Amino acid sequence: MPTRWALITGTSTGIGRAAALRLVKEGVSVLAGVRKAADGEKLVAEATAAARGASAPGKLVPVLLDVADRSSLQRATEAVKSIVGADGLWALVNNAGIVVPGPVEHVSDAEWRRQFDVNFFGVIELTRVMLPLLRDGVRAHGAYVPRLLIVSSIGGRVAQPINAPYTSSKWAVTALGDSLRIELRRQSIGVTVLEPGAIATAIWKKGDDSATMFGPGHPAREFYGPEIDGLSSWPHARPPKQSPPTRRLTFCGDP
Repeated sequence: MPTRWALITGTSTGIGRAAALRLVKEGVSVLAGVRKAADGEKLVAEATAAARGASAPGKLVPVLLDVADRSSLQRATEAVKSIVGADGLWALVNNAGIVVPGPVEHVSDAEWRRQFDVNFFGVIELTRVMLPLLRDGVRAHGAYVPRLLIVSSIGGRVAQPINAPYTSSKWAVTALGDSLRIELRRQSIGVTVLEPGAIATAIWKKGDDSATMFGPGHPAREFYGPEIDGLSSWPHARPPKQSPPTRRLTFCGDP
């Protein structure tokens, strides 16, 4: 019986971590994309504890992977190919993402590109190199069993002020997923776009850290002060509205 292998990016925290631990407990072997070896070691320990008592848990194998770094993608691709072999991929979960906040006119070219390099182009590049392994997965597991998942956001449908780089990248990645769903249908690969709302993950803390550059005295505050303050305070203002990353997520896509 072929092994069910799932490659998940951004597993150090949040949704990626929760998905990796859940799948291992349910018997799926996870290739956990992390940018730091220490994060991979920690995740292995957590997966071992989470799977304790499970009848047939999967394995968790850390893979060093930065989706915005082409050389890292190449190394990770070779590593994944050697691990999964003829079983191919049962699932590819494009989850890695970042938040670059700020008024449109005050976000630098480099920051706009950094936002899209991770949230959009990283998804394209990883999907390109992993599609052959998803096709192998179709041969090993059956038609429409292997699935490509893209973690977008409700921000991919509802724009927000002072968050244009992030929401623009999520609108783009949602459209990408919708196109891939049609393109890959005849190849028997399902495509799912996840669109969660506010999830209590480390991405908000990272966004808060980035927003400190728009502190008192920054020229952006002359015109955008209330909006900047509103974005910074929003994740903390209504904590009950944020779901934990372990909560089951709704999605749009093929059944």
